[in-house]
Amino acid sequence: MNKQIYYLIHSVSFGDTLAATPTLRYLSKSHRQKINIVTHKKDVFKNNPYVKESLSFDEYFNLNLSNIIKYESHTFAGQKDGNGIEKKFSHMDVRQIHAIDLGFQLPNEDLEYDFNPDPLSLDIELPEKYVVLHVTTNWPNRTWAYDNWVELIKWLKENNIFTVLVGAGYKESLHRSYSDGSLVKDCPMFEDYYGLDLTNQGSIGDMYWVINGSQCIVTMDSGPLHLASCTDAHIIQLGSAINPAFKRFYRKGDWNYKYHFLGGSCTLFCNTNLFYNVKEWGDINAVPPQPNCLENKPTFECHPQLNNVIDKIKEIL
Repeated sequence: MNKQIYYLIHSVSFGDTLAATPTLRYLSKSHRQKINIVTHKKDVFKNNPYVKESLSFDEYFNLNLSNIIKYESHTFAGQKDGNGIEKKFSHMDVRQIHAIDLGFQLPNEDLEYDFNPDPLSLDIELPEKYVVLHVTTNWPNRTWAYDNWVELIKWLKENNIFTVLVGAGYKESLHRSYSDGSLVKDCPMFEDYYGLDLTNQGSIGDMYWVINGSQCIVTMDSGPLHLASCTDAHIIQLGSAINPAFKRFYRKGDWNYKYHFLGGSCTLFCNTNLFYNVKEWGDINAVPPQPNCLENKPTFECHPQLNNVIDKIKEIL
């Protein structure tokens, strides 16, 4: 009889946890059996064909287990190994973090995510063609200016393009290597739009169906960006201080399938550039303050201009 396998996934955010599904699939196929998942985000693994049982960490630690196989990933944030080296999560592809923690790397063809939502539960009617905007705030360097969203929503309305706003406001605890406090994410209000405001409504599965039926989603690096890679929608990723090489998605056998990265005039990508670790701390092993422009510029020049986003939406539609 095969031993029970428990895979402990320590990431706390939705996107980083969804990024564990390629490793989960690889494990399941390697062992030729389903895997028990221990996670902070059980909804990510609902209906996953490679999961035997999904447990919270509290549920797992209350079990009396012996003679099992245990794997763990997304571990030791902010801690140094015996050689004084810290695993720098912000400088790595999160899909490969999960795999490398288990001692291997995933080839391109194994990088696609698995997400199998329940049917849409929201009582909404959507037109045949519409655009999705993920408007939740994040760190300043990963938050497109509110005025840009206002102007984009105004342009969409003027051009009779139905618009769906998505996102969820919440407080996210951060490891001390990133920040001294929690990150508060918020969904700003917009008074004049043509469409639906679905922020703070529905499940992750509902968001999947809304994105999947759209012409495109406009978002920065975020959980909905990862979720969108499970759909067939066009993705417009707004540039930030993070190198897009760590956030590209392999779909339909192609890195560029319906994927459009729109950056700004600055391409230093300082939050994923080890030079700024050294500049701030003297070596590569500590992460610089994540929210800031590390060149101390008054605006985030890594963000795209409004007109570039509008032009890309025109091209897609």
